[in-house]
Amino acid sequence: MKPKIGIIDYGVGNIFSVQQACNQAGMETDFINDPTNLKKYQALILPGVGSYATAMANLNSKGFIGPFNEYIKSGRYFIGICLGMQLLLTKSLEFGVHQGLNIIEGTVEKFKQDNNISYAIPQIQWNKIKKYKDKIDKPLSHFIEEDYMYFVHSYYCNVINRDTIVTTTEYCGIEYPSIIRQNNVIGMQFHPEKSGKNGLIFYKELKELIIEQHNYGI
Repeated sequence: MKPKIGIIDYGVGNIFSVQQACNQAGMETDFINDPTNLKKYQALILPGVGSYATAMANLNSKGFIGPFNEYIKSGRYFIGICLGMQLLLTKSLEFGVHQGLNIIEGTVEKFKQDNNISYAIPQIQWNKIKKYKDKIDKPLSHFIEEDYMYFVHSYYCNVINRDTIVTTTEYCGIEYPSIIRQNNVIGMQFHPEKSGKNGLIFYKELKELIIEQHNYGI
């Protein structure tokens, strides 16, 4: 079985590197620019780089919002990467207040300079992740303490329910969620497809988990 993954193409995503990572892991991929037949995919990936307001406007104009909610109710994996993770939250404070998908309750906020150390904003660098939970389930179980991942962002997620946090990362004196999960919904602030071997293992573990669940009729 080759899992089929839908990569949402809505004008602001880094879709080709995500496609390459999925293909290297042995999964088939389609770019999706309309929401008419999402249920044929074993997982959906929402990548994103750039403006929160533009991203939400594009998703709304293409009619994705309702179908996303229905897809998530089906129990299949819905994965947000970078801006895609931030879109999972209730709202963003990026140049005003903008409503998000409201799948995970919280607010997207801008990094503020630490009084003692000068930080570059946006954060564009490798940074380490720290386990927030003792036990991490598939498809995230390979992530370990102090793995280094590649980040590019000026805003971070401030989630209400701390139980959704899987790992954290520190920047600008703020310890913020770098992986969040709520059942079958996963968000990663870093780019796993650009994070070398440690990041690419995520796609392999996703494939293995989908196959395992398929074999058991889940």
